[in-house]
Amino acid sequence: MRNALNIVEEVASTDLDSKALVRKEPTPKQLLAAELLCLGRPIKEIMVEVGIARSTLTRWRGSETFRSACSRMQEEIDEQRRQRLLTLSDEVVTALEQHLREGDVEVALELFRAMQGRRLE
Repeated sequence: MRNALNIVEEVASTDLDSKALVRKEPTPKQLLAAELLCLGRPIKEIMVEVGIARSTLTRWRGSETFRSACSRMQEEIDEQRRQRLLTLSDEVVTALEQHLREGDVEVALELFRAMQGRRLE
C-alpha cells in the first residue's frame, strides 16, 4: 500500500504538465526543446537530443508554460541576431570607409549597394 510519502515522491518525479497541476517554470528539458524549436531544428532531431517521445513534445507544446518559454526564447534569439547584424553592419561600414580612403571607389560602391540590398551590377 502506498503511503503519503510515496505519493509525494511520485508527484515530485513526474512532469507536472501531464497532471492537473500546472508547472510555473519550464524544466531544463523543456528549455532545451524550446530553444531547438526556435532554432528551426526538425522535430525528430529535438526528440533525440532532448530524449523525449513525440507525444511528450506535443503535450509540452500545448502547455502555457512551454509556449511562454518558447516565446521568451524566440525573443532572446531575435535580439542576438539583431546584435550580430548591427556588428556586421559596423564592419561593412568600416570596410566601405577603408575602400573609399584607399581610392577603391568601385569596391566601395559595391559594398554600399550590398548594404542597401541592391543587386550588384
